[in-house]
Amino acid sequence: MKKRIISLIIAICCVLSIVVVPTESAKAAPSNLPNGYTLIGSSENLNLYYHSGWESFAIEDKRNGFVWESNISEENPLQEGITGANWKSEAKRSFKISYANVEVIKNINWDKDKYTLVTEKLDNGLKLTYDFTDYKIRMAIYVYLEDDALTIDIPIEELAEYGDTYGFANIKVFPYFGVAHPSEDGYVFYPDGSGALYNFNERMSVYATEYRWSVYYDDSLDFEAIDTKYKDNNQKTLMLPVFGVKRNDNAYVAVVTKGDEDTRLFFNPAYRRLYGNYIYADFVYRRLFQDARFNVKTPLNYVQKDRVNSSRQIKYFFTVGDEANYSGMAKKVREYYISSGWMASKIQQGDPVPMQIDLFMGITEDRLLVDKYIKMTTFEQAITVLETLKEAGVDNMFVLLDGWNKYGYGEFAPTHYQLHIGLGGAPKLKKLTKYAIDNNIILGLKADYVNAYASTPGYNRRADLIYDLNNILMSWRGQFLFDPIRSYNLFFRKFVPKAVKHNIRAIGFEDMGIKLYCNYKDGKIVNRYDTADRWAMFGTDVQKLGMKAAYEGGNAYLLNTADYLYNIPYEDSGFFITDQTIPFYQMVVHGSVPYTTFPGNLSYDYEWMKLKWLEFGCYPYFELSYQPTDLLMNIEDNEIFSSYYLAWIEDIVGTYKEFQQMKDIYNSYILEHEVVEKDILNYELVRVEYSNGSTILINYNPETDKTYNGITVPAKSYVVVKGGTN
Repeated sequence: MKKRIISLIIAICCVLSIVVVPTESAKAAPSNLPNGYTLIGSSENLNLYYHSGWESFAIEDKRNGFVWESNISEENPLQEGITGANWKSEAKRSFKISYANVEVIKNINWDKDKYTLVTEKLDNGLKLTYDFTDYKIRMAIYVYLEDDALTIDIPIEELAEYGDTYGFANIKVFPYFGVAHPSEDGYVFYPDGSGALYNFNERMSVYATEYRWSVYYDDSLDFEAIDTKYKDNNQKTLMLPVFGVKRNDNAYVAVVTKGDEDTRLFFNPAYRRLYGNYIYADFVYRRLFQDARFNVKTPLNYVQKDRVNSSRQIKYFFTVGDEANYSGMAKKVREYYISSGWMASKIQQGDPVPMQIDLFMGITEDRLLVDKYIKMTTFEQAITVLETLKEAGVDNMFVLLDGWNKYGYGEFAPTHYQLHIGLGGAPKLKKLTKYAIDNNIILGLKADYVNAYASTPGYNRRADLIYDLNNILMSWRGQFLFDPIRSYNLFFRKFVPKAVKHNIRAIGFEDMGIKLYCNYKDGKIVNRYDTADRWAMFGTDVQKLGMKAAYEGGNAYLLNTADYLYNIPYEDSGFFITDQTIPFYQMVVHGSVPYTTFPGNLSYDYEWMKLKWLEFGCYPYFELSYQPTDLLMNIEDNEIFSSYYLAWIEDIVGTYKEFQQMKDIYNSYILEHEVVEKDILNYELVRVEYSNGSTILINYNPETDKTYNGITVPAKSYVVVKGGTN
């Protein structure tokens, strides 16, 4: 009787482990796949296979038979070069999972740690349920084809922690998917700043180490380190939760579609331990932090107690042939963002190209005894500036007042909608806004509800600011960060009523498209996804009042809300591994949401910046003042070095007229971007193709004309080709 019971239990366990495959699985796996793979899903261009022995997946592209594997199998030549038994074993896995107790985060050891796996057939894929019995944690992963994309879901409802000691810390999805040998023709794309490429090569670089980025904004909880990274080292943020790989005539781009706020990207160039290039997403559920009492010699670490409770999803889109490049990747991301409603269409056919004008109003000069407020543009003088531009033919202006409040440029008191009396007060502001309305000018105010400063009053440090996991106020160099919910309440209670009263038609939300963070005050956690939702809510709620929502920075969680985006990077962070900067972000967003980058008059070379606007699809942008900038000569760290409006009128008017001639391009998508030539001095000849049939050729060489397909592009200039005609 006992033997019969044991036999029955074994039989049941076997049944639970069987993958039930449809009749179409009778189709043999392609010859370039190792033995043991079974077909579990199919779409128009893709076949999805599963290997039960390795618990791995493979995608076959029907268009040319190319195969992408989720692991480095024993039959992959890259296995031979992997040093270390642990690395060899790990490379065979499709997931890297970390667990945590109160003090440490450790990786699951698939060879030693006990687990059970139950597989269940889906309509077009497979569900895997892993149960790590030693740690009493369980998870379900769905892998399937949907709309010709490989989709991986990790529902939060099926992430179980049924013990008292351990919980999930990280889940790294398909870490070795599409790993590429350095000898292949291709590159890795990562969304650093505007976008960056690492070209495959067989040189062993001293910089070949693992690179890690937090999507959107650093999540280290170390204010000093964050400030050093972004301000001192000028690193750029990752505005899109995407990455990709090109291998010869095939490419994929991955898009994190759920849980992007708590995702990190890892990129490993080929190096001695594993001679292959690979990039992947890491889903973060808990973070490690240092106890406030630690010192350098005896650091004391803790792990975040409460798990980030959000479902995770990532989609892989595949391209072949002429679209197997970063332009094809951007097209896939754009199409998904539009079709899914992630990105709204704010540009209508026939809309003129906007001209953004920031008016620099005033700034406080620090002095030994009594600080001095320097008036650069009063409200009446602002009317003069706008009248001058309007009379010269600049019609479609989007204007933001900068440094308009009591404390001037740089430091903003969020609870004080207080105009500096030297600028003219409320009556003069209302006169300015009336002029703007009468002349179809969108006029707004810049407002900072992200950063708080020790030098400005009007907020409660205990209630309004963010705290780290030690429940200690996060601060650095007299600067803090606002709790997003508290700042939202301050904005609509203190700011909005007066803005409405003064007929303000737009708000420029400073830093909301750049900074994303948590608040752990008193254990009442405001997660990063809460902050992202709140930043978007600022915009949607002012839009209900008839205002435009402009955001500094372009993080993807705002693409369904923003009417305008400004200060979008046109470069990457300049890492040693980066071979090329690309306008990937711009290729996704152009034609849907208006955006611009840096004020042209504050660039070291205006003509060069204008070419960058053209290459990256930006609308023109200037920061102006009524008074000449020699009044600012004693201002420390002054970035406004050339804002006198009369010095820039000719350039502004000329640029505005040039861009209006290309308004049909402004409404179009960027289909292709290509550096067609790079000369010995690194000056580029660039081709940008648009969906309306136009092409822009841009020559950055300051002295030499360039020729492309019989078309001469003058030195440091551009040519627009429409339907074959210059």
